[in-house]
Amino acid sequence: MLTAQVERYILLRQKLGYKLREQGIGLRAFARFAANRGDLHIVASTAVDWAMESHSTHARYTRLRNVIYLARFLHAEDPSHEVPFNHFRACVRRRLPYIYSSEEIKQLIGAARRLRQTYPLRRRVYETLLGLCGNRAPYFGGAQPQTSRRPSRWRAADP
Repeated sequence: MLTAQVERYILLRQKLGYKLREQGIGLRAFARFAANRGDLHIVASTAVDWAMESHSTHARYTRLRNVIYLARFLHAEDPSHEVPFNHFRACVRRRLPYIYSSEEIKQLIGAARRLRQTYPLRRRVYETLLGLCGNRAPYFGGAQPQTSRRPSRWRAADP
């Protein structure tokens, strides 16, 4: 019974435009796992046990998250489906930013100067943007710190 509901869920999501390649494979595997245990509905302990069979914390999180989406969908029609809580945390790994060297920035600015001119300021806009990014990379998201808050015409009078 659960296998048919999983297939219906996957088919509906695919008709809505989702690909569900890996998720579909995982949900079908969960349905087989639950059927082997004799479950006719989603049981939270079964979902957690199935997720625990995975090798990494991130894979456990992903597996259980996909079952939670399925459980929410089925629970709306039949409250006997349990919606498990995801005890696992996804490891967020950000890629290290690539820092351009001065030579690379010069090459980018040179390439901006050779752009096709689709509107009058196109080359200048890209050249200026790349120049600002190269000069102010540490402060690109905010204002550059000031050493003094007084206007420059007052700094000459400082002792």
